[in-house]
Amino acid sequence: MERPILPDKERSHPLQIVGIALLAFYLIAASWLFGGVTLWTRIILFCIAAVIFVVAIAPVSRRQERIGAFGATKRALIRLLIFPPFWFGLLLFGYVWLQWTNPNWTYTEISGKWWISNAGLKPNLDWPTSVYAPMDRGNPGSFLLRFGGVWLIICSAWILIRKRRDLLPILIAFAINSFFVAVVAVIQEMQQPDKVLWIYPWKGGDFSGPFFYRNHGGAFFYLSIAVCFGLSLYFQRTKDPSSRKDSPAPFFTILGLMNVGACAASGSRAGWIFGSAILITYLLLATSVWLRRSQWRGSWVGGATVLACVVVLIGSVIASLNRDYLEYHFQRFLRIPAELQQSARTIGNEASFSMFEDVPVFGYGADSYNHVFSLYIDEFPALVRKHKRSGRIRTNWVQAHNDPLQMAVELGFVGACILALSPLFFLAVFAFKLFHFREESILWFVSVLFLFVHSFAELIFQSTVLLALFAFLLLAVERNLHFQKSDTRLKHAP
Repeated sequence: MERPILPDKERSHPLQIVGIALLAFYLIAASWLFGGVTLWTRIILFCIAAVIFVVAIAPVSRRQERIGAFGATKRALIRLLIFPPFWFGLLLFGYVWLQWTNPNWTYTEISGKWWISNAGLKPNLDWPTSVYAPMDRGNPGSFLLRFGGVWLIICSAWILIRKRRDLLPILIAFAINSFFVAVVAVIQEMQQPDKVLWIYPWKGGDFSGPFFYRNHGGAFFYLSIAVCFGLSLYFQRTKDPSSRKDSPAPFFTILGLMNVGACAASGSRAGWIFGSAILITYLLLATSVWLRRSQWRGSWVGGATVLACVVVLIGSVIASLNRDYLEYHFQRFLRIPAELQQSARTIGNEASFSMFEDVPVFGYGADSYNHVFSLYIDEFPALVRKHKRSGRIRTNWVQAHNDPLQMAVELGFVGACILALSPLFFLAVFAFKLFHFREESILWFVSVLFLFVHSFAELIFQSTVLLALFAFLLLAVERNLHFQKSDTRLKHAP
């Protein structure tokens, strides 16, 4: 197989290199900042995203391209204006702003007790409404912090990532970082500390690595598996058979295997299912590359051998430290059929559908599910518990555990359709470039699909890092398809 003929490398502007480095730093920081689920972490991540956006459109001269300072900014802005998700994001934020300025309910808290009421409010019910509440409790402002920061990241990445060499460093940095996150998660699972990262007290105890919620950890690790194995497939596929240089593919295979171990240690059932599916997909894709190129080094054969050793090692250590651990989590798998029939999640879905039916057009307001659910307590007693001193109170059922349904409750049909426009745009692009998919793009796209399916049973997109990875991997697949098309065109050029 002949390698594509590439044009001479053009030197990137130092500020563009800074922007690429900051994009990698954002994904790394988000993974260590407890997944970006608390208000203070979301503020930090939003500020980082804003800085990256400023860097992306900064007025700097590009002498090698003979472009003046403001000419470069004009080019960046033009590139931004032709990016449909930029306009979809503005439309969504305008919609959420209308909700924010038209409250229909007010949140009140006194002595640890809270309630919502609509007394004294005169909202325009023909427009989107919201719940007036503090940002740390959830309101349209906290929604804008989460989704707005990710929107800035994707817009910045669209401007900055112009060649494959701009995309690869971000993915490589994230892959290396995921290895260390995985190591920490496995060590924590062995030690069973009572604090997240041994420093942050958390009342839940159901955490994995730096993630407060083990299902967030499982989702992060199977996405990391896809990124690492995708890079391994890319370097395996592009290795020059006549070159004596070693391919870095085995290195990324090892990183991916460490994430496999962390995904297993997370105890997330969905993490186990989707992680296994991604691993099988990788083995099939690696086999196709191996058969096509007759390469053993960095292929699935070596990967499968190392995988068996790693799995046996991790499984032996965990089992020797706590035999009840494996029994407990395998018993949780056996309970899945019963939970599908009747569980807090299925009853919660019934409650969410009931909430959506009451306000189907505009919803109750962004990030209002926690507050509005209190209006439906009497209808769903299974989600309510009794307290000996204070009487009946609401359970910790603060989210729908079904992100698409929760978005419909909060944003209504109109807002949910606006929110869906950006993913649909990428799907349309993928359909148009279907024949340019290569192994790494397939694996990344499959992982994104798994995350979306996972969101129907969990509060996945309440985590800023998972939301950012969902969006960034969609963009990475689109960029990789674009670069693949360019390589094909150059290869067949006279």
